[in-house]
Amino acid sequence: MSQKTTSTRTKNSARNMIVSVLFNSLTIVLGIVTQRIFLKILNTEYLGLNSLFSNILTMLSVAELGVTNAVIFSMYEPLAKGDKKTIRALMAFYKKWYWTIGMVVAILGLCLLPFIPNIVGEQSLDVNLYLIFAVSLADIVLSYFLGYKRSIIIASQQNYIIDVCQIAYVVLVSVLQMLVLYLTHNYYAYILVRLALRILQNVVLIAIVNRKFPYICESDPPKLKKEIQKSIFTKIKGLFYHKIGGFIVLGTDNLVITTFLGLKVNGLYASYYMIISALQSIIMQCVAATTASVGNLLVEKNVKKQFEVFRRIRFINFWLAVLGSAGLLVVMDSFIAVWLGSEYVLGLDVLLALVLNFYFYVNRSAFGVFKDAAGIYHEDRFVPIAESILNISASIILVKLIGLPGVFLGTFISGLALYCFSYPKFVYKNLFKRKYSSYAFETIGFAALAAITVAVSFVASRYLAGLMNLGGVNLLIFNIVAALVIPNLIILAMFAKNQNMKYCLELIGKMIKKVCRAKRS
Repeated sequence: MSQKTTSTRTKNSARNMIVSVLFNSLTIVLGIVTQRIFLKILNTEYLGLNSLFSNILTMLSVAELGVTNAVIFSMYEPLAKGDKKTIRALMAFYKKWYWTIGMVVAILGLCLLPFIPNIVGEQSLDVNLYLIFAVSLADIVLSYFLGYKRSIIIASQQNYIIDVCQIAYVVLVSVLQMLVLYLTHNYYAYILVRLALRILQNVVLIAIVNRKFPYICESDPPKLKKEIQKSIFTKIKGLFYHKIGGFIVLGTDNLVITTFLGLKVNGLYASYYMIISALQSIIMQCVAATTASVGNLLVEKNVKKQFEVFRRIRFINFWLAVLGSAGLLVVMDSFIAVWLGSEYVLGLDVLLALVLNFYFYVNRSAFGVFKDAAGIYHEDRFVPIAESILNISASIILVKLIGLPGVFLGTFISGLALYCFSYPKFVYKNLFKRKYSSYAFETIGFAALAAITVAVSFVASRYLAGLMNLGGVNLLIFNIVAALVIPNLIILAMFAKNQNMKYCLELIGKMIKKVCRAKRS
């Protein structure tokens, strides 16, 4: 493949990554402001309800069956070759499936509606739970009916367009929701604002796609070739298991917490979840921004080059995961205390469990990028089932034994199914032709270095803050500085002579030079 293609691939990945980081950073800032206002006007139970319903509706997305991933994977080659006929056929196929999925999600949601009070459990909210859930359901269903065209943007390595639209949506929804809540103190108006702006966002994306890819709007699209349909359905079969696994692993924490510990505890956890999920999104989308480019790379069939790129992406993933983990452990408690008040701070045991889960979950991203780009869905289809059984069993047992930390430890334990089987077998061995021992050595080594870095950062920051007798905002500022400086210094010292570190530093240097040149011009 030409150097020009490689350059375009790198440029698209970098642009997707930068926009993704900006978007998620903005999301964190707006979330911090809006959640504080939300809790001042309403209460923790409303926040817990928000989180619970969002979680339930995310779980309903299991009906999507992985069609999106399978179709996007199938688009890489025709987009690279400029095969408009196949792209039109794929988009027509995708539209049909997405409308069907939207109807299935609507039916599943309506079937769930009579049981909503039982799921929520004891609470003191003066609201119609059925109406709130119905509005939230409409939000996700309309996204299926209107959102299928974004797949071609992702496959063409232009995720930044979706992120820019999402930035506009997040800003508008945050400002208008808080304004409506401040003026009316009405929770119904609050959720209706989100629904209206979600529709607007999807309409804007449709217009952008129609302008950039006008040929997909032509009438009478060709029928998709049988071999492509067969390939998609094979991947969907494999992805179905992954969706079921994701449904249980990522979608049951709120349900377990609400069932065993109550809606109020779920509301307290929601504040932590907002920060952690936003940080996860920043890191994982930075890495995921390279997925389409990696898919383009895998077409070259150069295993040595693929593994070299993988090691670079994995190192960047590790660095970001360590910084995120250290940041959460060092900063979170002081941040929550300043942001919402000390009564919203959970125990250190809960935070440690969350950080452990965070590191191993985020550190999956590099493997996930290559699995998705290579279309490895069918081969490890039973792994998510094992993961989900482990998750729900361990979470329920541990929440009864040790309370809230047990929920997150259960999720961590279930994730070991991927680290101990799926990644070494299907990525390291099958894709890169590497030995299991090499995978084990690198993975355990990275985990040990991460544990040392995070522990030293936490102990050093606590010790120095204690010496200076800091508290309140001063403690928060100190912890933020410590979380940025200490782990970076440790990583730089550990990997001073590492080729991947040198590559990252050169990349950062080039980006800084480009920014400086842009400012001068």
